[in-house]
Amino acid sequence: MDADSAMARLKELGLNVYRHVPGAMTDQESMDGMTIARSTKWQGEIETLIDVCFVFPLQGAWVYRNWNGIGGRAPDDVHIEGLNLETAIRHVESFYFGTPVIINGWSFPIHKHPEWDSAQIIASLDTARQISESQWLGLRAARFNEARTLGEDEKFRKQFREIESVRPDRTSRLWTRNDLQEMVLVVK
Repeated sequence: MDADSAMARLKELGLNVYRHVPGAMTDQESMDGMTIARSTKWQGEIETLIDVCFVFPLQGAWVYRNWNGIGGRAPDDVHIEGLNLETAIRHVESFYFGTPVIINGWSFPIHKHPEWDSAQIIASLDTARQISESQWLGLRAARFNEARTLGEDEKFRKQFREIESVRPDRTSRLWTRNDLQEMVLVVK
């Protein structure tokens, strides 16, 4: 697969695809690659891209990047280097058209996180610590100085995210480190 056929494939799927990637997204200069958006919205003469990811070449390989967080890192931001183009395009397709995976009653957005492994999720779930809400607040405060400012909350969100429950009984919340190495089950 070459870049032109990859772009054509994504357009056939109904995505908006542009051959330019802004420098702010490459950590370098603007370059050829692909800026992909689920949709666009016009505000006067300005076109706004909605739900965006990027695929661009870097050092002889391809990068898949999804950074939609405004004002700081968002839980679903992803950056993966060293890919072949086919794998990067599969990540794009999964991001836009995939669905979460349900594991033990929890909805893991693996479709948005190609770096996540189901076996690692299961292993971390098996060893998740069960703590009370007050213990969770204490743990969070100890690690992140209470997250009272946007900067402190951003530090927290870079490391932890809440996983949605599919159970009708919502007496617990599951938090995972973004690297899946630690999970905490907070029981009300």
